[in-house]
Amino acid sequence: MGLAFHFNVENRHLYACRALKKAQRLQMSAAVLFDRQDDLNSFDRTLWCFDQGSFIPHARLGSKDLKHGAFALAMDGESVPKVDLLILLTHDAPGNISDLVGAFDKIIDIVPREGDEYLEGRKRYVAYKKAGIEPKAYDRASAEQAS
Repeated sequence: MGLAFHFNVENRHLYACRALKKAQRLQMSAAVLFDRQDDLNSFDRTLWCFDQGSFIPHARLGSKDLKHGAFALAMDGESVPKVDLLILLTHDAPGNISDLVGAFDKIIDIVPREGDEYLEGRKRYVAYKKAGIEPKAYDRASAEQAS
């Protein structure tokens, strides 16, 4: 399936939480890739309080909890285990994006509708194109309003 570019998202972290919840419902394995530790820490906290009626099992790479089916939170794309879904919450295009696209069937890059992270998303899109990757773009503005 390749790289999907989900743009016009209100909140990257909440959108990623909903994607993980869907993956959980579909019994898919998943990992989330970060390039800043403070983002990983913030997302970890968001997962704990995202939906009071359910729990999204997750753990950082290297944790024993990953052996029990938890979703992986990772800082290094090269050490991400083979999963059904890789979610990118990076600020820059991963340096090994071509390898990641070759290794994972489904990758989602989430881009907000405004601000610095929006501009970073545009730069990532250009970097993907320069690497010979043709991201499939999905405008999520109307989809988010419906949910």
